[in-house]
Amino acid sequence: MDSGVFIKASFILLFITMLAGAPVCFGDAVSNSSEAPLTLSEALRLADRNNLQLDSARQEAAAAGGQVMQARSVLFPQLNINARYVRLDEAPTMIMDDMVIPMGQLDNYEVTAELSQLIYAGGGAFAARRLAKEYQDGVLAGVEDARQKTLYAVHALFNGVLLARQQLQVADEALQHAEQTLQDVTQLYRQGIATKFDQLRAESRVSRSRADRIAAKNGLNLARLELLSLLNLPMDDPRDIAGTLEYTPKDPETVDALELAMAHRPDLASARAILAARSEAVTIARSGYRPTLAAFGQYQYSNPDRMSQNTWEDTWVVGLQAKIPVFRGGETRGKVVEEQARERQAELQLQSVISQVKLDIARAESDVRAARHLVDAYDQSVREADEALRLVNRAYEQGLQPQIDVITAQVALTDAQMRHAAAVYQHTMALRAWELAVGILSVNPVQPVMNTIKAGD
Repeated sequence: MDSGVFIKASFILLFITMLAGAPVCFGDAVSNSSEAPLTLSEALRLADRNNLQLDSARQEAAAAGGQVMQARSVLFPQLNINARYVRLDEAPTMIMDDMVIPMGQLDNYEVTAELSQLIYAGGGAFAARRLAKEYQDGVLAGVEDARQKTLYAVHALFNGVLLARQQLQVADEALQHAEQTLQDVTQLYRQGIATKFDQLRAESRVSRSRADRIAAKNGLNLARLELLSLLNLPMDDPRDIAGTLEYTPKDPETVDALELAMAHRPDLASARAILAARSEAVTIARSGYRPTLAAFGQYQYSNPDRMSQNTWEDTWVVGLQAKIPVFRGGETRGKVVEEQARERQAELQLQSVISQVKLDIARAESDVRAARHLVDAYDQSVREADEALRLVNRAYEQGLQPQIDVITAQVALTDAQMRHAAAVYQHTMALRAWELAVGILSVNPVQPVMNTIKAGD
């Protein structure tokens, strides 16, 4: 082959390779970006945006907004325009003294504009608008309640993944300890210092540690799948879960939790809105005792005219219409009694919600205290177990401790580490439960109001 042709072909091949490689590199960049670790803040935003139950609740809020528009429309003038065309098979006539007098035309046209305005409805129209607005406020509060509970579930599942990952790390360390112990015992057995039973016991410990690691790994996988499901993400989403379980002691009792809850709890806001709506329903029912008054007007443009001539003619009429209830067989009284009973139900429901709020706060504060003490206790337990394992290993190497003591110390350390991790998770979720109880759980992991909570002793 000619050298010039070969060089030219090489450049063409290199150019094609560069073009083909460009989108591949770009695709890799996009893939790496999409595989960025999933943080708690991002998980909260995804849940706020993607959760199907939240989306359904927001649609209900949109429907409530439509009801407000409908209730408000009654207070505005109502204008309708009607058009009609009629073709008769025969023009109407009247015979008088052998004379045929036309009474209409074959083709009939009519355009009518009708205007009406409600003037007085016994207070029912304004009450209906206020009722619809209170209902909308109640639905919006319900959406916020569902939103905060969804975010709490995200906190629970996200931190559950972090807990499962930490437990897997503990299981890995336990397996490493067990394998190292087996290696040491095997060497001593070959030297005639350890017995066959010691070796079998060390092997059994390794087998149990491997089983524990398999269970911990499966627990991490299941926790991850539950989180992805809540966020409405694909089950094979490749992103890693970023973060670690950290213990930050805080004392919510330094804040007036009940005052915060009365101002921020969405279920309280919803109960108040329902009570206000029920009060407006009583007003609407009582309006049935009162008269209604409306103004109306009509403009008509038609052909034929009133003289049955083939000409266009306009006419108009205006007036007032009053409706005075005289006797309705007790229907209005029945509606009033019904709505008053429902109003009383709403009052009782509000009191029930307030009682539940107080219980939620007391339970959350108790859980925070208990979790804080548990973390402190298990932190001390981990330090003691770690020191005990170090001492027993040294004594075993010197022939002063039996091998069973080493295994017992390893098991105690693993158990203490597992319990400490679970206690940190419990404390973290107790704080989130307190935030949920007072109604300040938000997309941001730390609300400004939480800055007033001082660190505990």
